[in-house]
Amino acid sequence: MNANDKVVAVLTLPFESMRTTYFAASVVRLYRNEITGALKIGKRVGALAAEETIVFREARVLQTIESDYIVPVHDVARVQEEGVGPDVKVIEMVMPFYERGSVCDALMRGDRFSVGQAVRLTRYALYGLGELHEQHKLLHGDVKSGNVFLDGERARIGDLGMAVPMEEDGSAVPLHAMQPSTPPETFRTKRIDRRSDLYGVGLVLHELLNGPLPYADYGSELVQSRLTKGKRGVLNEHLNQQPHIPPRLRTIVKKATSRDETERFATAREMIDALDHAPFIDWKKTDDLTSEGTVADIPDVRYRVTATRVHRPDRWRLCGRRFIHEWRRLIEDQDVADLSSNDTRAFFDQMVAVATSR
Repeated sequence: MNANDKVVAVLTLPFESMRTTYFAASVVRLYRNEITGALKIGKRVGALAAEETIVFREARVLQTIESDYIVPVHDVARVQEEGVGPDVKVIEMVMPFYERGSVCDALMRGDRFSVGQAVRLTRYALYGLGELHEQHKLLHGDVKSGNVFLDGERARIGDLGMAVPMEEDGSAVPLHAMQPSTPPETFRTKRIDRRSDLYGVGLVLHELLNGPLPYADYGSELVQSRLTKGKRGVLNEHLNQQPHIPPRLRTIVKKATSRDETERFATAREMIDALDHAPFIDWKKTDDLTSEGTVADIPDVRYRVTATRVHRPDRWRLCGRRFIHEWRRLIEDQDVADLSSNDTRAFFDQMVAVATSR
């Protein structure tokens, strides 16, 4: 054998495919190691329109990323798909399996998050993006609730299959994905940067606070039509926020998801700082008509808003109370015509202002 000859051995992993969890432009499978019993996730990506991503250009970089806020990539392998010619490049990333899945998975199961949980999970995702941007000079390129994974009570930003390296000015040529979370500049300027990833985080925060977007309404033709016109893929009415969402958090969502990237947060650190300075009551619904919560660092003081019908069938009465040693009225009761009205929002805003005043 010539000294310059290279010997390539084929390593077969003892993975049993348990099920396919996602099938579209990429295929995601749940695997079980037949020897250890450990569960893994494999994401298979074709090179079509993805040649500039880091997984195809320099996959080993993904394995060097070690972070408490980013889903690790255990290995990357070239795959020969059955029925696909050898000239077609297909790569599979092997990653950990998280029992709770992604934020999107949890929301679709019917899980709902309190205001405080939404803020905390968003901060974890931003820490992960901050590391990708500032330490590794990578743009994620596909930030959405389906790519923020729940690791216990923490969150990790994951699925780096569409990640692209930044150029010297911090921007990159995007992949033209057609989905509601795609930032408008993908088609308007054909460049993305840090602010494009933060647009996706803004949508994740919106869903954590308000519940999932109605994805069934978003056919490919609708999304394509909006994005190619420079609009958000998400309809404006689907970004309306529930009345109990505190005003500062509403502003953060609106800023992060601005159609104009120059109006968004410039860095993950800037968005984290905004969250850190946003006062809120950690509202969680105890039933359809009652919300209870506390303010950070004061768990012994509780707040409650209840809605009850008044004599007229089209009116509701809102009552805000505070519990220290017993429940007492905090602000004057107010009658409203609709529990989703601006009057209801103003009532919750007043509760937050009184509870967080120092």
